[in-house]
Amino acid sequence: MKYKLNKSGILLLLATIASGTGAAYFAENYINSQLNAEKNKIREQYISSRVVVAKHNLKAGEILNAENLAIRDMPAGFLHKNVINESDSGSIIGKRITQPLNAGDPLLKTFIEHNSANNFSHLIESGHRALTFPVDINSSMAGLLRPGDRIDLMFTLNQGHGNVTTPLLRNILILATDSSVSNVTYAANSHFQTITLSVTPMDAAKITTAREAGSITVLLRSGKGKDRTVSELHKSVTINSLLGKQKKTYKRYKKIDIIIGN
Repeated sequence: MKYKLNKSGILLLLATIASGTGAAYFAENYINSQLNAEKNKIREQYISSRVVVAKHNLKAGEILNAENLAIRDMPAGFLHKNVINESDSGSIIGKRITQPLNAGDPLLKTFIEHNSANNFSHLIESGHRALTFPVDINSSMAGLLRPGDRIDLMFTLNQGHGNVTTPLLRNILILATDSSVSNVTYAANSHFQTITLSVTPMDAAKITTAREAGSITVLLRSGKGKDRTVSELHKSVTINSLLGKQKKTYKRYKKIDIIIGN
């Protein structure tokens, strides 16, 4: 059986074909645009952002400085909204963190304790005390010590026949030099007359006694990772040990009974 299409039927068929073709075209464009949008979102997540991270493990209460912070490139899409960007890194130097950080962890704004000059007590770690004592040009490392540095203290006592120098305390945090609690504005060879340390009450007593009995020498610790010289910090040095002399020992003899008379 043969069918003949009239003019209106042909137009309807053509319109149907055109409509289907247009729908397919627009559907393909829509799908491609959605895929491209999702691809762009994924790319944006992996765009690098330079943020401030902990250079090594940090304890709560430590003061931030150039030695314990670093800048690292990280995917922006996976970072917390409160991360600190490289451009803001200068504003946090000299401030204290309230949370411990592992090496490589991004530093968040909420981890920083914002203190003003009139609440210095907030800088002192729980269980510690702030102790201030005077320093001279040598003890202050010619003015190179900074708040946030860590030091060892050596004690020297004159015992009459010579001096004895022995380690007193190690890994002590400097809270302030004179009245400055920040190292941001320091110029080279800044001069100050006192340093304030964060110490336990017992350590404060040791320093006070040592200052009355002899002299204290300040040693600046390295800011580069763990210290492997702990065993050396328990040995005393005298003029004899310095020169390699052995302490004289006297041989004891048995007592001899002396009988007087008959």
